[in-house]
Amino acid sequence: MKNIILIGMSGCGKTTVGKALSEKLGMKFIDTDEKIEKEEGLSTSSIFKLKGEKYFRDLEKRIIEESHNIENAVIATGGGMSVFEDNINKLKKIGYTIFLRVNEETFLERILEDKKRPLAKKGREYLITLYSSRENIYLNAHKVVDCENKNIDFIVDEIIKILEI
Repeated sequence: MKNIILIGMSGCGKTTVGKALSEKLGMKFIDTDEKIEKEEGLSTSSIFKLKGEKYFRDLEKRIIEESHNIENAVIATGGGMSVFEDNINKLKKIGYTIFLRVNEETFLERILEDKKRPLAKKGREYLITLYSSRENIYLNAHKVVDCENKNIDFIVDEIIKILEI
């Protein structure tokens, strides 16, 4: 089966939905942020702080290149992975991309309450601008799934229906 790639803002549920979806479909699960953290031996926020965003984005780019050899996986991407360079189009070649969409207020609430996320330190105004700029890129995914006020099982079932599995 072709890969299923979940994209969207930080805090939209890519990891949670991805784990549930992969379990239900019997597919491998890959979280790109977790993969980077394991390989680097550092948290995402520590990588940003100690080595910088460019270093982190280069790691993401390498994961995309390596993913061409992966099949039958649900891949949860980091929030920024699909928006840098031409990564959205590269991801679309690896698998079926699904944008997990939450509204701006939900995004802000989830990010600002989780102090472990690098974005939490940037402040509300920065996050509003980030949301606006990234959403237009995410909309280039193969499909958009509205995740607002929906439980995980409903979202997983909606993705399965979209993919006609």
